[in-house]
Amino acid sequence: MKVDSRRHTRARVRWPVVIQTPTGLVDGKTENLSLGGAFIRLSKQLNSSQNLPIVLDAKGRFIPCTTQIVWSEERNLSDQRKFLGIGVRFT
Repeated sequence: MKVDSRRHTRARVRWPVVIQTPTGLVDGKTENLSLGGAFIRLSKQLNSSQNLPIVLDAKGRFIPCTTQIVWSEERNLSDQRKFLGIGVRFT
């Protein structure tokens, strides 16, 4: 069994996110969030560097953050659709 070694507890939240990239804005949605980072589902592939400014929409309260991409992967949904997911660390 895999042991979760994260420093911070995660909360399942579905907040809209806008990520600013050198080629434009990318929409996404958080899947879960902690004090240290987030898992974000993206609307399209990122063509960007590791460090990204993002804005979280926490029920109408806009929270600007600077993040660093820790990992990214394509995931399958139950109906055979795919999405890109990224794990970010708040910097």
